[in-house]
Amino acid sequence: MSPRTRWEAFWPEGSLAGKSPEAALSMAWTNWPLFTVGMVQRGYRDDDIQKILGGNVLRVARAALA
Repeated sequence: MSPRTRWEAFWPEGSLAGKSPEAALSMAWTNWPLFTVGMVQRGYRDDDIQKILGGNVLRVARAALA
């Protein structure tokens, strides 16, 4: 089995340091699957990833709107 591609490879050169024109686009919601891949590769647990990607917002919204 070949090693997995590191999550950094999915962004253009320099974009993670804010040095490329695409830097603003790298934080777009369409890249959230890549954030998920990065968190998995860094060892985050599934329930922590769910919380980071919106679980906490949903919990507060449900409580506030109840």
